[in-house]
Amino acid sequence: MAKRCKRHGRSHVCRVWQAERKDAAKARERDKLARKCRGRRFRKTLACRRLAKILKREGKAKSICGVKRARARRHDTVARMAKRHRISTDAFRRYNKLGAKTRKLRRRSYVVYQSPFHNVRLQGGVLLTAIDGVVEIQRPQRGWGRPILVSSLRVASLAVQRAFPLQPWLIMGDLSKEGGGCLPPHRSHRGGLDVDVGYYHLGGKQRGWLDHASTGDIDADRTWAYVSALMQTGAMQFAFVDYSLQPQLYAAALRSGETTESLRPVFQFPRPKEQTKASIIRHLDGHADHIHLRLRCLDPSCDLPEEAAARIVRAIGAERGGPVREGRRAVRHSARRRPRTLRSY
Repeated sequence: MAKRCKRHGRSHVCRVWQAERKDAAKARERDKLARKCRGRRFRKTLACRRLAKILKREGKAKSICGVKRARARRHDTVARMAKRHRISTDAFRRYNKLGAKTRKLRRRSYVVYQSPFHNVRLQGGVLLTAIDGVVEIQRPQRGWGRPILVSSLRVASLAVQRAFPLQPWLIMGDLSKEGGGCLPPHRSHRGGLDVDVGYYHLGGKQRGWLDHASTGDIDADRTWAYVSALMQTGAMQFAFVDYSLQPQLYAAALRSGETTESLRPVFQFPRPKEQTKASIIRHLDGHADHIHLRLRCLDPSCDLPEEAAARIVRAIGAERGGPVREGRRAVRHSARRRPRTLRSY
């Protein structure tokens, strides 16, 4: 890869590879400092104190992929242990399979944090592959999902690109890894029903990664057409969209023929930013560069029914005021900026 990137240093694959090398180098330096700070001689230095604060702040983030344990102190009880680690006594008992009569704890390690997605696996996964001129996968090895998710993404992407030809196509982020399970830095993305979808951008320049969208460069009409088409499946649970971008999508939905009453259960906007559980499209920090979508299985096979796929195509055709037509693929332009890292959801 090093020889290849000497010749093609500006390609998307090389930019991602170089960014991963820099992240790995930073991680090695941090591990080296952490080993150094274990000694009494360096423990009180400024660098070690800063590292201790960072590690304390990232205590739960380190436990994304499983559980976090802590050792009980002398004369500890269930209530004291739960209070110290800011969890309920019921959660502490559930994590450690303790009975209701257990009060005193032994001096051993106990689970004090467990991810809500613990032990979630992907069964019957299908790989989402790139479609030339329609979809580009940012990390192909993380493109595994349940059949309903993969089929819905493919059908909606093809329909949008045909309805809006000569426009930059879609950049797809992470789904799940093969077999499911923990996928750092995400807390979810374990069972093949979560996906990070990039925003459609205005202009002819094609971005090769999940890039931040602003009120001036987001293509709200195409983005809304894509999200609304996925809603036609009836399987969408929620979509995380940054609150600053919701007004543009809301206006695009009104232009497509929706009404304020029909959009009330769909959009968090124009309700306050704090009301995050009142709709399908809701705010979550860190989602200005992608939409986090989660679908649910409608039947035991977790496949996309043919009538649902037809509804997706009809919905996008209705957005354009007629049937979806074939169009020339978009022209890809090289992007010179460094790719951004994904968020933690």
